[in-house]
Amino acid sequence: MDDPVAEQQLLDYWRYAHNGESYGPVSGDEINAMLRSKQLPPTILVWREGMEGFVQVTTFAGLIQGVKVPIRMIADPEARRQAKIISNAKQNAVAMFVVFLLWLMGLSATIAGILQGEPDTAVGVGACFGPAGMLGGIYAAIYLPLRWKTLMSLPQSFLVMGLVGGVGLITLIAISITFGVFAVAVGL
Repeated sequence: MDDPVAEQQLLDYWRYAHNGESYGPVSGDEINAMLRSKQLPPTILVWREGMEGFVQVTTFAGLIQGVKVPIRMIADPEARRQAKIISNAKQNAVAMFVVFLLWLMGLSATIAGILQGEPDTAVGVGACFGPAGMLGGIYAAIYLPLRWKTLMSLPQSFLVMGLVGGVGLITLIAISITFGVFAVAVGL
């Protein structure tokens, strides 16, 4: 074909196979919109000029952008790896936030026990929540710098949970170490 505009237009349009039927030509944007609205499942096959045959739509990151696709169905190995990283980052953000909240509850109960003159309650609750919080804080101190870019790319709710949880755990470790050193120094 001698017309580069017409040739580019051919490359911009796709055919797709669904339920044994072939449809198209449609634009990549139309396929993406149908996938996002769930008119088409992420298992459809697509083809366009220049390809040998139909392939799974998940092969093309641009076609599935914004579409919830199970990680196992993503054909491109690099895209699948990135999806796993994002999924793990979301789980880690929630976990750091939950451990931070649990540790705060344990710290509150410990302080309340001390203030109420019930040292057994304070020691029991502190012993229960303290080690988990310390491990969570150490994890956060290592995880946050390593996955900072990934964390910053998460949806806002996960970003806030990750930052509050991670920074909170690191802060509580610093406070615990400071009070521990202080307690040893004054002989508590």
